[in-house]
Amino acid sequence: MAEKTPKELAKKEVNKQIAKGMAKRQLEIKRLEAKKKKLEKEIKKIESGELVPDTNNVDSEDDSSSDYSLVAFLIDESGSMYSCRDETVKGFKEYIQSLKKQKVKLTLTKFNSFNTKIVYSNTIINKIEGLENYNPDGLTPLYDAIGKTIKNIEKEKAKKVLFVIMTDGMENDSKEYNKDNIKKLINEKKSKNNWTFVYLGADQDSWTQSRGLGIASGNTINFNKEEIAGTMRSLGGMSASHCCSRTASTNSFFKGRKSI
Repeated sequence: MAEKTPKELAKKEVNKQIAKGMAKRQLEIKRLEAKKKKLEKEIKKIESGELVPDTNNVDSEDDSSSDYSLVAFLIDESGSMYSCRDETVKGFKEYIQSLKKQKVKLTLTKFNSFNTKIVYSNTIINKIEGLENYNPDGLTPLYDAIGKTIKNIEKEKAKKVLFVIMTDGMENDSKEYNKDNIKKLINEKKSKNNWTFVYLGADQDSWTQSRGLGIASGNTINFNKEEIAGTMRSLGGMSASHCCSRTASTNSFFKGRKSI
């Protein structure tokens, strides 16, 4: 059998490379088609509300960008919350998990008559694990907690602010703020049209309490302390939906629900 000429060998090698390239291209096409199908399914789920889109691309503390939502969460640490301490810790962890697919920073304030402490201050959500050292005791300085938290976050450049208040008792121990100046402060922030205040109350007339602070009735709801973990889970889903929505603020956060 005659040996192939250099020209024939070169042609064979070229054909071999072309075949390899075509096979590789076909594989890439199949992968892209599979990815397209997956994205189409996710789009349908997002449109139906079954899935919240993953927009969490925040990977630094760069405050030059305002393309994120800020959630301020105030949690009552007074003595009356002791009976649901473990469930509160568990529920808050689930709340955090609900937000981790969003571009979110979080400020967490826990409060009682011994200390109003900002545990996390405008922190990227993926850096937060949960509620640590939660030891309910003492009274309820609600106004001080609201005032201090607003002052802590008001210079943030977030595209929207969700301010969540969760308490099982009425104000009874504030030293720095009172009802009138807190209501004024809340109304000032609401006038910016990108602040939403939400009030969750247990063992009280939540609507009377929130109305006195200038919080909309549609952003007010009752919760059962015995089911606080489930409440946090549901609240997490609602918070995530609000953060990724086109709405900058709302007066119907709970969409007509009276309890959660």
